[in-house]
Amino acid sequence: MSKAFDVAVIGAGSIGTSVAYFNAKKGASVVLIDAGDIAESTSSRSDGNILVCDKQPGFDAIFAKASQDMFEGLSKELDYDFEWRQRGSLFLTETEEEFQTASEFCEKMKKCGIQMRMMDNKEVQDDEPYLAKDIYGGLETISDGSVYPIGLAYGFALGAEKKGAVLSLHNRVSNIYKEERKGRYIYMVMVVLVAIVLYAMVQINALDDRKNEVKLLKLYGLNDKDIHSLVNENGFVQLLLSLVLGIPGFFIARKMGFFAVNDQSLIISLLLFLGIQIAVSIIIYILYLFYSKYFVRKVKL
Repeated sequence: MSKAFDVAVIGAGSIGTSVAYFNAKKGASVVLIDAGDIAESTSSRSDGNILVCDKQPGFDAIFAKASQDMFEGLSKELDYDFEWRQRGSLFLTETEEEFQTASEFCEKMKKCGIQMRMMDNKEVQDDEPYLAKDIYGGLETISDGSVYPIGLAYGFALGAEKKGAVLSLHNRVSNIYKEERKGRYIYMVMVVLVAIVLYAMVQINALDDRKNEVKLLKLYGLNDKDIHSLVNENGFVQLLLSLVLGIPGFFIARKMGFFAVNDQSLIISLLLFLGIQIAVSIIIYILYLFYSKYFVRKVKL
C-alpha cells in the first residue's frame, strides 16, 4: 500500500474503529489496519457494559456520561444493530456501613449530573425478587447500559468505510517509521551554519585580542610568516575538536525529533550532517587563515 493517508489507525477493535469512523466523518482520509479481522481480539471478549457507576466523581464521571449520551444517536446513525440497551445498573450493599459509603458516593455523583439513587431492602427485592433476602440495599445508576461489542466495532468500521476509509484487514504492522522531511534537513543545515559562523566569529575576536602579542613577536625580530604560523598552530586541532563536539549535537537533535528513527535514515542523516559540517568548517578555517595572515601584516609596531 503506497497511498498516503491523513490518519492510520492500528487495531480494528471498538476503540480503533471508533477513531477511524469519527476521523472519516470529519473528512480525513483514513486507513484502518488490523492483523486479523474486525473485533477479533479484546473487543470480542469484553462484557460490553457502558458504565458510569464505576467512575470517580468529577471529570471521569462527566466524561463517561458524555460518552453514554452518544450511543442513542449512534444506534440510529450506524447501519448496524449493536444492541444498545439502557437498563441501568445496580450495585448491591450487604451491610449498613457499605450502604452509608455508597450513599456518600451517590450524593457526589448527583452533583456531577449523574442520575443515581439509593434503594433500600424492599426496593431491591421488588426490583430483583431472586436476590438473597439479607441484602441491605443497593445503588442504582439509571443511565448505565450495554452493547454488543463486536456489533459496535462492525458498525463503526463499516460506517467508516462508507465515508471513504480503507479497511486493511489481515495485514500485520511489522514496523513504524518516521518520515524524513526536507524542512528538517534545511533546519539542520541552518543550525550547523550558525554554529560554525559563531565559532569563527569567536576565533576572529580572540585574534584581535592578540595584537600586543603580535607586536611583541615583531619586536623580537620574527617575520610575518613565522608569526602567522605561531598564531595558527592550534587552529587545526580546534577545527577537529569542533567536528567531534558536533556529533553529540546531532544525537540531541535526533532526540528532539529532527531525524528518522530507523537505522538506514539515521546513518544517512548523520553522514549528511557530518558532510555539511566538515565542508563548511574547512571553508571557515581557510577564510580564517587568510584573515589571520592579513591581521598579522596590518599590526604595526
